[in-house]
Amino acid sequence: MAKELDEKIKFLQGRINKLEGKLLERKQTEGALRESESRLYTVLETIQEGITLSDETGHFYIYNSAMEKLTGYSREEANTCPDFIKVLYPDPQDQQRALQGIKELLERGTCREVEMRILTKDGQLKCILIWSSLALYKGRKIFLSAYRDITEHKEMEKRERLAQLGELVADMAHEVNNPLMIISGNAQISLMEEIQNENVKENLKIIFDECRKAKDIIQRLLKFSRPSRGELREIDINKSIEAVVGIVGHQFELSSIEIIRDYTKDLPIISVDEQQLAEVFMNLLNNSKEAMPKGGVITISTSLAGNFLKIDFKDTGCGMENEVMGRIFEPFFTTKEKGTGLGLSVCCGIIRAHNGELKFKSELHKGTIATILLPLRKDG
Repeated sequence: MAKELDEKIKFLQGRINKLEGKLLERKQTEGALRESESRLYTVLETIQEGITLSDETGHFYIYNSAMEKLTGYSREEANTCPDFIKVLYPDPQDQQRALQGIKELLERGTCREVEMRILTKDGQLKCILIWSSLALYKGRKIFLSAYRDITEHKEMEKRERLAQLGELVADMAHEVNNPLMIISGNAQISLMEEIQNENVKENLKIIFDECRKAKDIIQRLLKFSRPSRGELREIDINKSIEAVVGIVGHQFELSSIEIIRDYTKDLPIISVDEQQLAEVFMNLLNNSKEAMPKGGVITISTSLAGNFLKIDFKDTGCGMENEVMGRIFEPFFTTKEKGTGLGLSVCCGIIRAHNGELKFKSELHKGTIATILLPLRKDG
């Protein structure tokens, strides 16, 4: 009995020793794993690009500080925010592309590189280059993604394209303007004579009118290609705006559009080209009018914003989608059936020539706010 019991004790001791060995080995492995993960996090924090590890449910295992800086959202916010993909990608097309990318990675496991637009927590729209691939993390499939902000690079490319386009436009405008003036001049001379055939007379009028419209488009092209401040003079911005409103006021009333003035009194005098600025005001008002075919309200407000004079044109119109918002200053881009796509390009050029800024805030079905910032005069 004693011998049998002794053998059983030895057997149990052997099993315990084996179990302790396995536990020690496991602890050592877990320690190495934790140490490896710690080194990984340290490396990720030194990388300038945003890095994420996430699963198909949208849960982030890794969301480095560069990603927090890029989006404005912390990892905790990203993990707890419902439908974070819709928050980060406000454009439905970008949302669909993101979901399609996840599907492709799960099916094919191949790397994927794509340009997307994200909306940061503070409301900035950024252009991002995203590289994604499928990886294994703790035994499960996850998505490894790197995010690089290419907004500035895109803006530089856009400025270069606009500069090249401006040169081309200027050359084309001059080439077209000369024969157009000849056609218009001959039509005008012919109209001064007695013409018996009414059809011929009407056709000459059409030729002359269409030449005048074409000339107007050419002038817009030239303004776009070489915007300048022209002749500067000191003005009271409220009076300048009111002069434009006085011209269109009656027309807007007939279209059931109310114009509300919210002018700040005693604003500083600024030095601008009043005629060019009036063209900007007129363009913004007409855009608001066209966005409200059934009538609405336009609120014009003036105020100070730091070292700038701020002018807001707020309407209750149809608003714009993010995709349209991203292209409104592109020359020849228009959502209007008969538009040239030059209005806002010219306006932007005029305001920039004054060292100011023209920006828009819009939401579909909730209206648009166009904001002009003009630098204050530096005395002395």
